[in-house]
Amino acid sequence: MLNKDSDPRTTFFENLTRAVHDGNVTEARKILRKNVLMKTGWAPPWEDLKTALDNEDKGMTRLLVTFGAPVNDTPLQTKTYAPLLRAAGYQGDLPDTATTPDITTHAKTNATIPSIHRVWSRVLSALQTCGAKETVIAGGAIRDLFHDRPINDIDIFLCDRGSPEKNLAFLKEALKRTGLELEEQHWQEYGVPGAGRYGARRTGQFPKPFTEKFHTEKEGLRHRFRSMISPRALETSESRYIITKDPKVTFHINFVKGSITNERDAPGYRSWFAANLIDSFDINICQVAFDGLWLHSTQSYKQGCKDQHIEVMNLHDGTRHHLARLKNKYKGWTLGPQAEEVLYSRHGKRSMHIEPDRPWPRK
Repeated sequence: MLNKDSDPRTTFFENLTRAVHDGNVTEARKILRKNVLMKTGWAPPWEDLKTALDNEDKGMTRLLVTFGAPVNDTPLQTKTYAPLLRAAGYQGDLPDTATTPDITTHAKTNATIPSIHRVWSRVLSALQTCGAKETVIAGGAIRDLFHDRPINDIDIFLCDRGSPEKNLAFLKEALKRTGLELEEQHWQEYGVPGAGRYGARRTGQFPKPFTEKFHTEKEGLRHRFRSMISPRALETSESRYIITKDPKVTFHINFVKGSITNERDAPGYRSWFAANLIDSFDINICQVAFDGLWLHSTQSYKQGCKDQHIEVMNLHDGTRHHLARLKNKYKGWTLGPQAEEVLYSRHGKRSMHIEPDRPWPRK
């Protein structure tokens, strides 16, 4: 008779639990395949599946579901896990999730976007599969989807890959995986020898990117807003417009730099990236993001949508123009005191104290 230490069943479950806890999908797969070959009939326990679900580990969840892990929990908790279980291929009965997302629901709950456009999902998934797991769709597109407003373009954010050349190569590889056909675009390129003052006319699927630089502080400017961060980046971003055919969708791809891109391999970085990104956006009802599974939003976003109230959270050079567009799109929504001050003051900066030697606006 075997003692407990040499019991194959005990060894199987202990090794599997260790692999799941470490997030080692390769090791867990080896253990489960060996189990199948031995024809033991042992299935991964619910406790291991729950660990993978709590870690938002889609790969591990898919593996455990594939090898027959059961779902044993209260209906309420199972409903919380339902989106990830469905995404991982679970075919069993699960509590129904809302057909329309609850805009007041916080991240890591049962918030999903079942109506998200398939093209959005394909591009988002391709970027994540190619290595940018932190990629999110953020800002106005998600908000407008919830409130049935026209959507002009889709803002996607991910970490800079190291250089403009690497960013372009990464983007091309990711979009190639989607199988989507891209439209040709036309733009002017300035500074080309012999092209004249109007530049050279260029045509292609990947226009020349533009770079924006921003700073969290500006010496000599003091105001009651928290920062001077752009909604497009934290410190620097390289942005490209990509247009797909059939259907025609415009994507604004933002490769962001700065401290937010540090520790990108750390556990839980995807949620950390999304949370810090949206917290830097300038207007409360823009502070929302979707990572393909979870909806991330700030308390200011949830309260603003609930009360139909627009307020400035972070000030940057384009906030006034941004407010004007939102005011027209969301007619009937009220403006907060800071939003009114930015929108109706002479330069949108009346709330700031300007040092005499630092006039605004600068030329």
